[in-house]
Amino acid sequence: MDKNNDLKNINKKLERPERAVPLWIFFLIAAFIIGFIFRYTIADMITNKTNNKKKEDKQTIVWKEPSTIIYKDDNSGELGKDLKDHSVILDGTYYYLPCPIYEFVENGWSIDIAGNNNKTIIYEVPKDSIKIVSMNKDDKEAKVVSVASPNDETVTISESFVTGFTIFSWSNVEIELPQKVKIGMDRNGIEKIIKDNNLSYDKDLLKEKDIYDINIDLEDDKYDKYEIKFNMKDDKIDQIRVEVMYSK
Repeated sequence: MDKNNDLKNINKKLERPERAVPLWIFFLIAAFIIGFIFRYTIADMITNKTNNKKKEDKQTIVWKEPSTIIYKDDNSGELGKDLKDHSVILDGTYYYLPCPIYEFVENGWSIDIAGNNNKTIIYEVPKDSIKIVSMNKDDKEAKVVSVASPNDETVTISESFVTGFTIFSWSNVEIELPQKVKIGMDRNGIEKIIKDNNLSYDKDLLKEKDIYDINIDLEDDKYDKYEIKFNMKDDKIDQIRVEVMYSK
């Protein structure tokens, strides 16, 4: 037997065919597939965890009449004779501040519990602080709506009381205070009402920002002041802020 021919035959058998795929490519493909599957498994786990967290954070708000009603004897349904009376007509409905947020919901207002450009959802109102939400009704909007607990306990947003709010000229909401004070009233009318009611205001704020900031003392343990702000523009009321100041 020709040893040279035998050796050639053996080497030929051991040679890798030209079209054969290198073994390292198989490992690379396998690693890619495993990584792809594993990556999406982790992504699903994160997504599910996030969705579950959202479900845990989401609470159901049931709007119902609160058991605690304050100032109920003062809800005459008619505006007071002077600005010291913290009553207001908003969108044709009478309110005496503070009043249950439930009353606004009953009258067609929806409550934006994320507040005013605030990402924090307001589900509860602590006993010792004010929270801010906003209210909407069709194309009408009430901003910087202050809500508080009516008692010495933390309450749900549905049990809270509205202590004040801001109405702008663009709010599309009709607001009226005692003595027919409205958006658009001129400076002379405001000055006369302030004088007739023997009220005072921050003269520095009026000079700097053209805002009448009127504070009225109240004889109440929980609410010690009533604040009224008139933001002026072109010598007319452009914005009204009313708020019963929470003393706790």
